[in-house]
Amino acid sequence: KVRPSYACPPPTLDEAVRDPEWFLVLDVAALVRMKLTSYRLVDQMHIVDLSSVGLLSEPVRSSYPQELLGRLATIERTIEE
Repeated sequence: KVRPSYACPPPTLDEAVRDPEWFLVLDVAALVRMKLTSYRLVDQMHIVDLSSVGLLSEPVRSSYPQELLGRLATIERTIEE
């Protein structure tokens, strides 16, 4: 954990994938988990953007603990309003 208050540990290099140009990047599930863990306003806005283009699929969602799912639901309620 980066901070003692974080619910989840940060993503590891094992969760990275190679992009077409051979750079290592986090997969979507790890990236969103990191954003939900930090939960700063900028992270919340990044999640809004990822959601708006359809990247928060059910397989991505199912990998999160309950606390992070609650945060994601809060963000999504805000989007709907």
